[in-house]
Formats: sequence, structure tokens, C-alpha cells
Amino acid sequence: MMPKRQLGFSLVELMVAMVIGLVVMLGATEAFRSIKVSFNRLQDISNLQSSLSFVSDTILHDIRRAESIDENDGVFTIRFMNSDEHLYRLTEDDGDYALQVDSGDGFSTLAKGLVNDQPLMEKHGDEELGGWQVNLSYRDGGDVKDYSFLAIHRREVFQ
Repeated sequence: MMPKRQLGFSLVELMVAMVIGLVVMLGATEAFRSIKVSFNRLQDISNLQSSLSFVSDTILHDIRRAESIDENDGVFTIRFMNSDEHLYRLTEDDGDYALQVDSGDGFSTLAKGLVNDQPLMEKHGDEELGGWQVNLSYRDGGDVKDYSFLAIHRREVFQ
């Protein structure tokens, strides 16, 4: 008598194949999760960099063309030669702070996720220099990082 020929996979072979497939799927899932976390982190950094760049350009432009700069109770008023003015302030926003500006039509938010651990703007150097140091602190994970730059008030320099 001839032995019967097997026409498929045995139960053991199917179980081994399923375990191997499961291990491959778990590896792929973990790789995808890791890539997604990295992508989200990179996206957050990119958004923060873009936001800080916009904020620094806006404030720098205003300080350079200002007629005068005054501070009253944490609100900085930048006045221009044409009688316009911009007001800058930090306001509490979901446990963090938001930088807001009012250009005459109400306050709008320039940046979120800031930390209020130092003055937004402070006079820098001697009076003839006309420099203002702008300080923005933000949360990077669990750390607080500072972003500061110096803006020269041109009207004070060239008087």
C-alpha cells in the first residue's frame, strides 16, 4: 500500500507561520509608532521655530520703526510716527502663556506655549544705544528654553 499524500499544511506549520507573521506585524507596528512619534516631534519643533521666527520679525520691525516704547503693568505699547500703536502682552493660556498683540482691532495671538518667567521686553545697554532685549521662554518637553534677541530702536540711536 502507498502512503496518502498530504495536500496542504499541517496544523503545526500553520501555527508556526502565524507566530512568525505576528512577530513581523508587531515589529512593523512598533517601527510605525516610533516613526510617528519622531514625525510629531519634528512637526512641533518646526511649528515652534516658525512661530518664533514670525514673532521675532514682527516685534523687531515694530521696535525699529517705533516713535516711543512704554511699559505699563506688563503691557508694552509701541507708538509710531503716524499715531498708530501696537500693544504686546503675555496672557495665561491653558497653563502656559500666549503672546498677544493689539494693532487697533483687538488682541490677537502671535504665539502660544510660552512661559512667563522673565520680562517680555527690557531696556538693554545705555540710553543712547536704544536697545531692547526681547525674551521669549518656551517649553521643550519638560525643559524651559529661552529665546532672546536684541532689537535696536532706531529713533533713539539717530537722535
